[in-house]
Amino acid sequence: MPFSAARRLMATFHPAGDHLVALVKGAPSNVVARCSSVLTARGVAPLDPEGRAELLEQNRVLAARGLRVIALADAEVGEAREDALTALTFLAFAGMLDPPAAGVKETIAAVREAGIRVVMLTGDQRLTGEAVARGLGLLDRDNQVLEGVELDRLSDEMLTERMAETAVVSRSTPEGKLRVIAALQRRGESVAMLGDGVNDAAALRQADIGVAMGRRGSDMAKEAADLVLADDRFPTTAAAIEEGRVIFDNIRKFVFYLFSCNLAEILVLLVAGIAGLPAPLLPLQILWLNLLTDTAPALALAVEPAEPGVMRRPPRARSESLLTAALARRRWAMPARSPR
Repeated sequence: MPFSAARRLMATFHPAGDHLVALVKGAPSNVVARCSSVLTARGVAPLDPEGRAELLEQNRVLAARGLRVIALADAEVGEAREDALTALTFLAFAGMLDPPAAGVKETIAAVREAGIRVVMLTGDQRLTGEAVARGLGLLDRDNQVLEGVELDRLSDEMLTERMAETAVVSRSTPEGKLRVIAALQRRGESVAMLGDGVNDAAALRQADIGVAMGRRGSDMAKEAADLVLADDRFPTTAAAIEEGRVIFDNIRKFVFYLFSCNLAEILVLLVAGIAGLPAPLLPLQILWLNLLTDTAPALALAVEPAEPGVMRRPPRARSESLLTAALARRRWAMPARSPR
């Protein structure tokens, strides 16, 4: 019985004489809820509500350390069906440490300084996601954790409001990821989604920019994404953002330079035409001037290095045009002389 986001557990069935043995693993709360007994040092004992609460407390202790916890159980069943998994025997918890990759914490700090929010969507339980997010610097007094079950109960309007303060979504499902992205887009934010699994394909397509992992990503995720990372490293995204800002700045400088140079030629021709004078510049002369005075400086502007603080300024508005009045004032403003 394969794992599903709805049941949050999986099972395999093995013949043992005239019956089957079901081996179960899955989310601690879901597995413990199906258990009626527990394996102890003295053998199998009944599991009462107090024992079930004690098991869940042990799970919380493990999860608070940032461990990814799964519960293990078994049972003798008559048929290989899901509804036969109702009287399991709890065996153990398994806590696995899956630390963030190198450079993730520093990258999150860098992109936050650039005015970019990072929202972590995880299938882990709330405490595990919260512990990992705190270690990465994602959670502070202004941010909170939203659980998948709670997300499902929120209307679109309420979710849009909650996403203003949400930094972590635990127990996220493919449907939940779609709703989170849609809520952020309703807030007027441009959303980039990073994913690698089949369950991320729909969210990658919904996002403004879908980014898939090139090495460990599934084929479906790569097909749904707009960009594919060749090295799967999260710091690569920050490098791409910085490079994108540099390219946009250089395009803007390039266009502004050509616009200002050609404007002078247009004004000369316009004034001569209004005054009834002969054309001061012939087409071949204009072309020659452009080749001599525009090409080399414009190409130099196109390959300029990054300006200081390019990753310490907020993102530009999506509606902002390439040439703005503020840019023109800044480019044409003459610096004041320093007093002697």
